[in-house]
Amino acid sequence: MHSQEKGKIKFYASIKIVAGIKFSCIVDIQYGEFFIIAKEIGDLLSDMEGNTKQEILLKFDEESHPIIQDVLSFLDENNLIFFTNIPDNYPPMQDDWDYPALISNAVLEVGDSDSLNNIEIVLDSLLYLGCKNIQFKLKESFPIEDINNLFERGPIKKFTSIELFFDTPKIIPMTVLQDLTVNNYNLSLLCVGSQPVEEYLHFRKDNFGHIYFIKDKITPKSACGIINQNNFSITIPTFTESQHFNTCLNRKIAIDAIGNIKNCPSMVKSYGNIKDTSLIDVANSPEFQEVWHIKKDMIHVCKDCEFRHVCTDCRAYVEDPEDILSKPLKCGYNPYAGEWSEWSTNPLKQKAITFYGMQDLIKTEESNA
Repeated sequence: MHSQEKGKIKFYASIKIVAGIKFSCIVDIQYGEFFIIAKEIGDLLSDMEGNTKQEILLKFDEESHPIIQDVLSFLDENNLIFFTNIPDNYPPMQDDWDYPALISNAVLEVGDSDSLNNIEIVLDSLLYLGCKNIQFKLKESFPIEDINNLFERGPIKKFTSIELFFDTPKIIPMTVLQDLTVNNYNLSLLCVGSQPVEEYLHFRKDNFGHIYFIKDKITPKSACGIINQNNFSITIPTFTESQHFNTCLNRKIAIDAIGNIKNCPSMVKSYGNIKDTSLIDVANSPEFQEVWHIKKDMIHVCKDCEFRHVCTDCRAYVEDPEDILSKPLKCGYNPYAGEWSEWSTNPLKQKAITFYGMQDLIKTEESNA
């Protein structure tokens, strides 16, 4: 313990405690770390703040003192708490969230070269809505040699970040990909599926231009809605946004390969087609924004999970397709047992897997080996 331990205990402002049904999670949203603790210990932490070590120990019988000492040592050693005689001078961080535009990100599916004919109108509409980040998903029918044509469209240079996903078994010349990432400063990520070898390349000195080759085929059913610890986002924006909004769909707009305007390309509901419907009007409509407000505290099972405020979400593929508040289908975590398992082999998920036509995604013992 530090020499200041006579002072009152105060959690750093970036430390958040999320209670689950079985475990609690201490989240450090400044340094991107989390710690799993027993729910009973988690329930005690809020009572510790504002008290000295001695005041805390007086609340428990002597048999419990070693446990309390261990908890305090753990918190101190991991820089989760500090000691002060002026705790009121350190107010908690507020969990408010906002974004300075109506739309923050967009997902655009591109079917073929003809799909680019009206792309500038779409891009201008997105810029008008304040969107700065776009993810392009190119269909197999899109000629790879036409990718440069996409980046020659004037408005594309005004976006902060561009991600590009496409699927091809062809071997793409390295010089083509290198030129693509080097010549387009806002191309942050390029992912190529159905490749013979998995590989990562990076030709730039900044944090943009990442190239990934993966063996798996990139399809909406395989790539959308995967939830695991590798996909956790332990950041201030994600944590605060999740208190109020859906961390996948909030401020997002999408256009599928045939021009339908959606919340996500994988979702069924369409709000019109880009050929005859204004993207700006759709984004401003209360009906379109309705799913933005489906936060984790409302979703079945998720609301009892200690990871709910660092986790993404998926409303396109859920365990009960008839219930918009159902748990994401591709989440294998059970907060009631505190255990992770392979989601695709869960007997309780097979009906939904069949409904979505995802039988080919079911993992076998051979594929897990």
